[in-house]
Amino acid sequence: PVAAKALFGEAWVGTRWETLNFNRNDCALETLWSSSDECVFTRRLNVLALVRLDVSYNRLASINCLRSDFVPLLTEIHAACNQISSVNLHLPRLSILNLTANRLIMFPDLSGACNMQRLYLRRNRIGDNPGSCQLVKKLTILSHLDLARNEIDLCPSEFYQTVLGPCSRIHSLASVDFRRNPATSFFPKYQLFVCACFVNL
Repeated sequence: PVAAKALFGEAWVGTRWETLNFNRNDCALETLWSSSDECVFTRRLNVLALVRLDVSYNRLASINCLRSDFVPLLTEIHAACNQISSVNLHLPRLSILNLTANRLIMFPDLSGACNMQRLYLRRNRIGDNPGSCQLVKKLTILSHLDLARNEIDLCPSEFYQTVLGPCSRIHSLASVDFRRNPATSFFPKYQLFVCACFVNL
């Protein structure tokens, strides 16, 4: 673990943080929360005004400790290139979530993130669990969804019913990427097929 004082400097306790960036090779964070000072978020760190958090390129297995009572104003989380395998967040103001290159096997449960607009899930292990991608339809104002380079391996009818169908009912969605999933190999003209499913693309 990285000592909070070493990361933030002498004034780390008294500062009212709005942005925190741990996107550095020397952090090597394995956990976010601890009651001691040997972690990023401690009871003494003032993050009530935190809006943007970047913890990319670390060793985190979870970010589920981030809750609305703890970081009520948080709108952006960048957590690419970690070891996160599941996500369940309740952050009503969260609008941007980047989980590129993690270990997700299911679509994250973001029913508690009703303001989500941009979601990056590229390069994970999200598969063909029928209930997994159905969770996307709860994100009613989503504008960008990146599911490229996952492991969705469904026949065309299942791909439409499980993935494209729920996504196409989000009328705010203006950008989607499903490339390099096994399921898209069934569609020689993949882009034309996807565009036909989404009225706003």
